[in-house]
Amino acid sequence: MIARGKGMAERSMERARANRESSDAYIRSVAAASPSEEISEATAVRDSGTISADEFERIKT
Repeated sequence: MIARGKGMAERSMERARANRESSDAYIRSVAAASPSEEISEATAVRDSGTISADEFERIKT
């Protein structure tokens, strides 16, 4: 029987932490913007004249 030593357990925990952080970072990078963020961005685009008021209203709904 082979028992895990302290160092092996520490490396395993470190790998698990790194994997979790990597997963969390990926999820944050692909998550959709909140509705308030989308409206804020649409307001800026409308104010710059890139989209019309009608297009802005469609984005809000």
